Amino acid sequence: MSIQKQFMKFHDTIKLTRENARYKEAREKDDSIKAEIKAAFKEAGYPIVEDFIQGSMADGVNTGIVSIYGDRDIDRALVIEAEDAPEDPIAPKKTLRDTLKRRGFANPKIKKPCVTADYVSNDLHFDYTIYRRDSAGGLELAVGKEFSTDAGKKWDASDPKGLINHLKNPTGNLTPLEKDQMRRIARYLKRWRDVQYQTASERKKVYSIGLTLMAKDSFSKQITEDGVPNDLLALRETLYC
Repeated sequence: MSIQKQFMKFHDTIKLTRENARYKEAREKDDSIKAEIKAAFKEAGYPIVEDFIQGSMADGVNTGIVSIYGDRDIDRALVIEAEDAPEDPIAPKKTLRDTLKRRGFANPKIKKPCVTADYVSNDLHFDYTIYRRDSAGGLELAVGKEFSTDAGKKWDASDPKGLINHLKNPTGNLTPLEKDQMRRIARYLKRWRDVQYQTASERKKVYSIGLTLMAKDSFSKQITEDGVPNDLLALRETLYC
């Protein structure tokens, strides 16, 4: 078997998408929980007007991998209108935290940029970010921990959709084959991280989104005129460009 066939076989083993059967349970659980969150936010007076997946599972980004540690991640953004949003950005975070508690999540936490929670029995990890949307369509992130002082909490200008568009629309007018190769390179690097750093605290030092950005911005396409990819050369040239 050629080196490239080995690469493709490895890639098929680690590849994970929202449509993948291995992700079906996580997707269904996400949809179920989202309905309860929307109901809670509406009752609190700041209904969710938009939500979308962020990170590797975002539409068009498509760089998710099967974790060797068994856990699956959901990274979802929740958007409320600025005119409905409370001045205190921690208020909707508390609404979200309390909703997750009622659903049986293990110790949901209000962190500075998001609310996190683990669904232990299903090996699911959720990260929720809350944004308020102004009249021009701009988004501001709810920043602050549960007991942050006024100085430590704010609605902060953010562009999550810009990041998603940057990741799914590589520069250089890449062909579909070249885009596929770029995504494979990102997946290889993310699996390297999981092997290299075996504890959760270690892995947090090397963010997978950072590796994806590096793979995209430094990508060196290596496909012959006949459409035959060379992932070994692409990986080497991307890392050493």
